[in-house]
Amino acid sequence: MFIPILLFSGVFLFGANPVVTQPKPQNVPVLKYAGVAPPKPELPKEIPPAGGKCVMLWPGFQLKPSPGGSRFFFLFSSPFQLQSQDLSEGNTKIFRLLAPACSAWQKHAWRDLITRFFQTPIEKVSFFRDDKGTKLIIDFLYKNGNNTPKPVITHMTFQNYYLLILDFHPDKTDTPVKVLPTPSK
Repeated sequence: MFIPILLFSGVFLFGANPVVTQPKPQNVPVLKYAGVAPPKPELPKEIPPAGGKCVMLWPGFQLKPSPGGSRFFFLFSSPFQLQSQDLSEGNTKIFRLLAPACSAWQKHAWRDLITRFFQTPIEKVSFFRDDKGTKLIIDFLYKNGNNTPKPVITHMTFQNYYLLILDFHPDKTDTPVKVLPTPSK
């Protein structure tokens, strides 16, 4: 004869559900963005002064307003001679920028810009140094190796700094992000 044995830890009462009260979430304050955001004329107080050795101080990304597109921008301490390359391995495509005799500021400039969830043809932007440590390398990894639009590159003096901007036109094949309504209770 088979007799099932049930083990319970704690008290189990039929028809009684314990009431668990949790504190209500508090409003989270949204602070003003204090970083570089062209064409905004303000710069963060924490960045090193302009001039001297070439240092990338601030990388950034913006979605452009209508008609759309995306922008990557890089604030440097001084100008340099920009070089570029197109790299390909299978379906992986990379647009590479080379900044000779430049480095990146340790505080902000080595972090990848992850843009895969935004409407831009770029998956992410990564920062490296070459083997000799003489060039800063900025790699733009395309989301789709079959869709590799070339950016429009502009550069300018910006409050005695050097601002490099790469604009990507709106992608006609990219479907807009749909926001679903909140389900009713």
